[in-house]
Amino acid sequence: MAEPIEPENGQTAQYRRELDAYNKWLEQDMSARFTMLSCMHDNLIREYEKYPTAKELWEVLKVAYGSTSATRLRALTLRFNQYVLDPKHSMIQHLDVMKDMIRELQNAGCELSDEQQVLVVLSVASHLKLEADRRESECAQQAAFVAHTDQRKLHKGKRWNKSTGAGPSNSQSQKQNLAPQGDNAMKRR
Repeated sequence: MAEPIEPENGQTAQYRRELDAYNKWLEQDMSARFTMLSCMHDNLIREYEKYPTAKELWEVLKVAYGSTSATRLRALTLRFNQYVLDPKHSMIQHLDVMKDMIRELQNAGCELSDEQQVLVVLSVASHLKLEADRRESECAQQAAFVAHTDQRKLHKGKRWNKSTGAGPSNSQSQKQNLAPQGDNAMKRR
């Protein structure tokens, strides 16, 4: 929409409506311009504050930054081609991320051929098979650890006699050998 022209001086009802509409447009335009400028870095504000209306500012920004650069397009393409299944994501989440990347590429002006999209889905399928195999082997290992655990061994102390099942002896001679007493302790060292 082009900038409205300020109505000429007059006392009619039509003049008052046009003046109100113009003032409302001016207020909204200033608000939009201020919002765009406030989102910029300080050095960019100095460069773009010379444009008096939001429309003029928008047109200049669109020319300067509106086109997709070759660097951005290359980065999007690389990200798409090198993306692999994140172990924390389910297959549905992975496919959603892939769809978002395809949409970003299309918005940037890069149309992916059907062949490229099929190749990506096939590579996802191979990753999915590898992931399923890995999870299956982890489950088998966990089951193996549980199967080899002997509950009776967990509750016995170090000194249990395996052949008789008897615990440590409480004889007085063993206690004396374990705990040195008085002068005898000094002589032994």
